[in-house]
Amino acid sequence: LSMGWACWLNRNRYVVMEHTFESIANTPIKLLQQWVKRQWTQLESCRSQLQLLDDSAENILRKSLQAMGDCTELFLIDEQGVVITSTYAQRIGKQDLHTHAIKAGFAAPFLHGPYKDLQTLAIGKRSSAFHDQITLMFYLPVELAPGNKGCLCARIPNDVLGDLIQREAGHIFSESGDNYLFMVK
Repeated sequence: LSMGWACWLNRNRYVVMEHTFESIANTPIKLLQQWVKRQWTQLESCRSQLQLLDDSAENILRKSLQAMGDCTELFLIDEQGVVITSTYAQRIGKQDLHTHAIKAGFAAPFLHGPYKDLQTLAIGKRSSAFHDQITLMFYLPVELAPGNKGCLCARIPNDVLGDLIQREAGHIFSESGDNYLFMVK
């Protein structure tokens, strides 16, 4: 009854309220789109450097990782998905990526995730206060030498996206990282 009464009293404010909530909802969407675009731009820059190969692939990946503050691992894979080189040396020679994601990543730029990945948990956090095994993996095809195809991959913990949204969306409880939007009567 009180909800019905409040709605009836505020019936002339519906348009304003709808506009307000649409704006609130669109803010995280724009932030996420901008963030993803920035990741692709940085990966494309890394790819260009790898194709010029004016430095070793290891040094190029290490420098690019420093520029990509949210990324925990940058690595190159061959067409079978074997890690050729990585900023996380323990992963060199590993073959543990999803087959369908590899195939898609060699065809065109591909963002896989979020999905559970124990490697993300093992590598650890970088820019986020919270960390678990949920992962975003960027795949960008690269030609390392004429006829030698590879794929540049970037591992980013999904908690980074949660942090991005929470900074802009409302109140954050520091103990849990949970985000709340409060309404008052």
